[in-house]
Amino acid sequence: MKLSLYFKLSVCLLLLGCSKESNPNLSNQMEAFISDFNLEIKERYSLDSTSYGGSFQNQVKKVVMNFDSSYTLDKTKAVFLVQRITDDFLFYLNRNQELVRFLDPSPFTRGQMELTIDFHDVESKGWVLAPAIASVRLKDGRMTVYTYDQNQDKLVPV
Repeated sequence: MKLSLYFKLSVCLLLLGCSKESNPNLSNQMEAFISDFNLEIKERYSLDSTSYGGSFQNQVKKVVMNFDSSYTLDKTKAVFLVQRITDDFLFYLNRNQELVRFLDPSPFTRGQMELTIDFHDVESKGWVLAPAIASVRLKDGRMTVYTYDQNQDKLVPV
């Protein structure tokens, strides 16, 4: 079972498949985790706004993090869908813990995209690599599949 975390800049939290009542400790850990990550996201967008083709400040509406079924709070196992007012972006964390946009320029306008991540842990030289497979489905039914390329340290179209 995948656990998807949805949160806005106000750090609202919705846990799918896991409620506070069923596992309050896990829920508290995740709230703290996404709170920290929320600040990190804003800081990175603020510092690196030119790298992403314009400022993200005050434009990010939602970030979606997809984790594997082990519930490991490890950002190297996450792909992030960042939704802005006008368009959507996909990011992942590379082995140097850098937030990388892997669809550049973004071919998606706001609200077009559904993101599905199939996780497969790969160990290489001590690194836990990014998700091996990510499929991006447009709401009109078209789908693109990406896989992790070890040599390039990025997700590339299959």
